[in-house]
Amino acid sequence: MSRLSFAASALLLLAVSCSRPAPDKGGNTITVSILPEKYFVEKIAGDLSEVNVMIPPGASPVTWEPSPAAMTRLGSSQMYFRIGKIVFEEVWMKKIAGLNPGLKIHDLSQGIAFMTDANGHDHGTGHYGNADPHIWMSPSNVRIIAGNTFRLLSAGYPADTAVFRKNYLTFLSEISAIDSAYQSHASVLNGMSFLIYHPALTYLARDYGMNQVVIEYEGKEPPPAHIRDIINLAEKKHITKIFVQKQFNMDNAKSLASEINGKIIPFDPLAENWEMEMYHILNTIVND
Repeated sequence: MSRLSFAASALLLLAVSCSRPAPDKGGNTITVSILPEKYFVEKIAGDLSEVNVMIPPGASPVTWEPSPAAMTRLGSSQMYFRIGKIVFEEVWMKKIAGLNPGLKIHDLSQGIAFMTDANGHDHGTGHYGNADPHIWMSPSNVRIIAGNTFRLLSAGYPADTAVFRKNYLTFLSEISAIDSAYQSHASVLNGMSFLIYHPALTYLARDYGMNQVVIEYEGKEPPPAHIRDIINLAEKKHITKIFVQKQFNMDNAKSLASEINGKIIPFDPLAENWEMEMYHILNTIVND
């Protein structure tokens, strides 16, 4: 029995036992690259589509390669929503399109201006000119992503446009609440500097006037001279917060924290619950 058939059977049994109908996804399956996209699509599609994620929890978009099982699951999708310029998409999208000629591939990053960080950090994005791919770590960008998602879902499943629109407007309210929370702390955020091992908060720093200081050096482990420069800068600007993505080794950050009497703040830009992660980042900046 296929995964979709098993899920349908389970929902049917639940409906009988609870005496109420289960949501009908109508065989609508959408594949996305990363977990935050799943969050965005489900916010707007609700129960009307099943969302398949290519890159599983804990895996890196830079190094992960899809298994045969992942490629098989992809075959049941009607649409693929890419997030823009992550390495996985650069390497695999042509292969995915070639193996699935009927799959409609759409880019949720349309309308977003990509950035490089101030140090020209190498994000491994090849011919994209080292553009920072972490566009979803910004409420203003997610508004655009949500708009693209609503438009594409409505075009693909026009009979459900009214539901999508209602969910879309609700999601916009959620995004605005997060933005308002950050704006309410403008006096703290504007001009504040923080250290980060890998530059995943470029767009968030831009949105709220913060300065992201990168510990990595050209995408690699930082040499001693770079570490010394970081320490001097941290002491000069009284920087004590060090953000480290959960997918990365924290040893260098721990050594740096001991030198500047700083605090390591683990965060996860690939977390599925985007709203919770955005509030976590804000709370650690403002309160810790």
